[in-house]
Amino acid sequence: MKFIDAVLLGDAPLDSIYDYREAWDETGPESGAFHEYIGLLWPEYAMWVEDATVLECIVMARRANVLLSEYLKQRRGTDPRYDIYWDLCRRY
Repeated sequence: MKFIDAVLLGDAPLDSIYDYREAWDETGPESGAFHEYIGLLWPEYAMWVEDATVLECIVMARRANVLLSEYLKQRRGTDPRYDIYWDLCRRY
């Protein structure tokens, strides 16, 4: 099961992403790109690399069944972190 799916099902905490990284390191390149291995879209992954705290928003967007960019666009101006994430999102 991919990391994001496990989190959405409540079977894994957000910080277990590092356990998935260790597991991916052990499997080698045959398991594909890391962002695919954990179930993140490339823009989500790129944002997480720059700011790991965005992971919570990625999960909330998935729960709302919308793209992260749409989720952040809808929340701009409601919390400074959404504005920061929105600016980051626009790079990808």
